[in-house]
Amino acid sequence: MRDFWKSMPVNGKPVREFLLLFLLLWVQQSYAQRITRQYNNVSFSAALKDLNARQHKYTINFVYDELEDFRVTKSIRNQSVPDAIMQLIGFYPIRMMQVEDNIMVECTQKTPTKMIGRIIDNKKRPVDFANVALLNVSDSSLINGGVTNENGQFVIPCEARKAIVRVSCVGYHTAVDTYNTGKIGTITLKEATMNLQKVVVKAERGHVVKKKGNVKTFFFSHHANETKDIYTALTEVPDLRIDPTMKTISLAKGGAPLVLIDGIPKSHSLASISPAMIDKVEVSNSVPLEYMGQGYSGVVNIITKKHKEASRYFNMGVLSHPVVAFGSADASFSYDKSRFSIYSGVTGFAFLDNKSKTTDALTVSGKNQNTATERTNYYKDWKAMVGGDYRWTDKSVSSLGFVFELIPQNSFDTGKIEYSSEDDLLGNNILDYHRKYDDDLYKYQMNLYHKSSFGKASSLTFHFSGIYSYNTNTTKRQENQTEYLYSAKYRQKEVNGGLDYAFPWVAANWKIGANSVFLWHNIQSQADHTLSKYNECNNYGYLEVEKNMGNLDVSASSGINIAYRSMGNDHFSFVNWHPILDLSYHMGTNHNLEFSYEYASSNPEIDQLCDVNSATNPLFVNVGDKNIKPAYTHDLQLDYTANIKSLYIDVFAQYENIRQRIAQYSKVNMQQVVMSYYNDKNSYNLYNCGATVRYMIPHFVLLGMIQQNWVKCAGYSDNYLYGMLQGQYYNDRVNVNLMFDTNEVKNSMPEARYKTSPESQLTISYSISKSIDISLGMRYLFTHKHIWNTVQTAQVQESYCNNFSTRQNLVMLGFRYNFNGQDKKNHSDQVFKSANSKSFIKDY
Repeated sequence: MRDFWKSMPVNGKPVREFLLLFLLLWVQQSYAQRITRQYNNVSFSAALKDLNARQHKYTINFVYDELEDFRVTKSIRNQSVPDAIMQLIGFYPIRMMQVEDNIMVECTQKTPTKMIGRIIDNKKRPVDFANVALLNVSDSSLINGGVTNENGQFVIPCEARKAIVRVSCVGYHTAVDTYNTGKIGTITLKEATMNLQKVVVKAERGHVVKKKGNVKTFFFSHHANETKDIYTALTEVPDLRIDPTMKTISLAKGGAPLVLIDGIPKSHSLASISPAMIDKVEVSNSVPLEYMGQGYSGVVNIITKKHKEASRYFNMGVLSHPVVAFGSADASFSYDKSRFSIYSGVTGFAFLDNKSKTTDALTVSGKNQNTATERTNYYKDWKAMVGGDYRWTDKSVSSLGFVFELIPQNSFDTGKIEYSSEDDLLGNNILDYHRKYDDDLYKYQMNLYHKSSFGKASSLTFHFSGIYSYNTNTTKRQENQTEYLYSAKYRQKEVNGGLDYAFPWVAANWKIGANSVFLWHNIQSQADHTLSKYNECNNYGYLEVEKNMGNLDVSASSGINIAYRSMGNDHFSFVNWHPILDLSYHMGTNHNLEFSYEYASSNPEIDQLCDVNSATNPLFVNVGDKNIKPAYTHDLQLDYTANIKSLYIDVFAQYENIRQRIAQYSKVNMQQVVMSYYNDKNSYNLYNCGATVRYMIPHFVLLGMIQQNWVKCAGYSDNYLYGMLQGQYYNDRVNVNLMFDTNEVKNSMPEARYKTSPESQLTISYSISKSIDISLGMRYLFTHKHIWNTVQTAQVQESYCNNFSTRQNLVMLGFRYNFNGQDKKNHSDQVFKSANSKSFIKDY
């Protein structure tokens, strides 16, 4: 095969130079069509005429008289012609359609008469983004409405000869008067007091939901900004499932998200952010390409408000049962200035003396093993983190963070174990059973991130993480006088990083990048003193393009995944293609329809390929199969969202088809039962549909979700329903939060099924002062915590149940203290200035 990386011979120079010249001319021609113009109070028709005359790529078609009354004041900087027109349209009832190089612009409301005016304040300054409503003079019903532009002007089509004009804007008193349709001149708004501003924000801000492509933006309500705990504040985001006790965030549709703060991956510092400084939250069920292959199901980007003054934030709290050691504690501190910020914190969760009753019915090749035990479990999870950011410019930032995590856990089982066989040759043999399990995990992590922006829209982003973890694991089983010991030490080193470059080109946003994950594993068995080493490498390169075409947002990417696995003399490599397509159509400002398709692969893990035995039961062993191939998934999703005043609705349907699914099976090999893996030739099909609804009115938030799932796979079928209901009441002092959900099936396969019991919790918090909250609550209302797990293969069948006797009606007491050194006036101002906050999620 020819090596294309070698330089061409001398006679290839003219061809290479010709291709380079052609490429330069093409790029020059593309950038020549970008527009930089300043329009100050000119008619829309005149602006379109000017744009048409200053470029030759597009032909702009419009009716001059139809758009003459609309005035524009805009600064266009290095924009394509379609983007420049969309920027001019703003909130006007004007539509743009593009067919190749022809652009049609028209008014969407064909009325001969319009209400035309300008809004200013008492200092003669224009008031932009003011809401103007035209009401019927007889019954005050709504005729039409609009929003003022940067110059305070509005043009609203109106068929009535006379209408009531009502003008409202945050920070001003509402103005109401009756006018004849036509040019009504100037309306002056009077500034309101700060109390009036707060009332407006409380009532309306949390209702705002925006959607662009596959990203939903939820603006924080005034109530969420006033809470003292970031996890409690996030409960009003309908696309997230928050556990304030466990300090966890998951996606409502399932899976763990990558958590970003202002576009930077630093989820461990989340507790150090004051809820008052959060502007909005962006949620996507698609994983950013630069973090592909790291186990995430989506992304959550928390965008904070920008400020110039220094701020200090200290936050600490405890939530625990007064007798049973079940609860969490945390403390964090952050200091933020215009150029840099630092943060530090510790978090902890513990459940000590956690008692449960377990039953495990295991059948292996005709031999039965039934175990009934009483278990006592001790679990702790402690984290400490420190880090900081430095903002070189408004668009360039560096971040460095360190995290240490310690997770010790122990369990003690005491009970009976019964052995029998189907042929009754062994009879029934009942033995005393004891099991002790110890596991200690130490994890050290360093995260580095840097982003530099060039010009107006190009950026270069780099991220790197280094992780070292050390784990000791010991399991001791005792059956009467016979003892089994399984002990191992695990060491894992991981290095992952990526680089991507984003840039605008030919009226679209492009991104090219690559990321890699390297892992080194050492497993040392204490029983036979053997040492197993294996390595993994996952590389991903991609090209992504995003383009807006009027009401349609198009996002497409093509990636290639190259994976390596090695253990001893065994080496494996996999190369897979990964295309993604997302189409989002905006039906007005409040309705959106999205279709997405993804073709992905799932490469075999090393224990599925090689003999890495992790079984702790003497009846069988686990081995791999070197012939395992990747599984392939076709994923199609259809999503409809609507945001109508206080009501948010998300209805979705999904179809997932898996080919060559990596499944587990059992066989008998030389009188030893072996659990191994194979590629299932039958298709695995998952169908699910559901809806999420949020209703918000002053002092009350109601959130509900329902999801129905169907599984079909060659002789196996299953269906299960999941639902969740959450209600929240609040006022200046009291916050009541109640949550219920149903049984949840975490995994449903022909050979395995895993289900958990419903979760529920009630929390009532009371603000003693602006800095201190106390709370009273209850977790696991009306039901015990259960876990069910079943395994069904040819030689191995198992049914496991764990009934947690201490996880029922757990009373939780807590308090939280925080100190925010930022000036209150600055916080209030930020509510109105936050529209200019930078959204990082679409800069990938």
